[in-house]
Amino acid sequence: MKLPVSTICPSCNTPSYTEYIDLGAATKCSACGEHTVQKVPLGGTTPVTGYEIRFADFIHLVSYSPYKSEILPLLAEKLGYTIPEPLDPDALYPIHCKIQNNSEARYMLYQAAMTLWR
Repeated sequence: MKLPVSTICPSCNTPSYTEYIDLGAATKCSACGEHTVQKVPLGGTTPVTGYEIRFADFIHLVSYSPYKSEILPLLAEKLGYTIPEPLDPDALYPIHCKIQNNSEARYMLYQAAMTLWR
């Protein structure tokens, strides 16, 4: 499900739209050409997403030690994804997209994340 979020380029402040699951991933700004992480402007909103997780949250889940010990086995054993070390956002992004585009995998990751974040 496509969920566009109003964002701005931190380099040139040009408004654009970024898919919710891509928030936190670096992209090339269409206005200035800088490779940056688009930001939700102050006062901006994000959509109700169901079970989707932002890329920034995915990075946190697989890198923060207390979460990583729970999430990495889930990804490997239940979903068949191995997270490469050292962590490289460019290598993690395709894994994140595959999970977010698979409703069962997305739900499993979301439930695990919510258990950790509560």
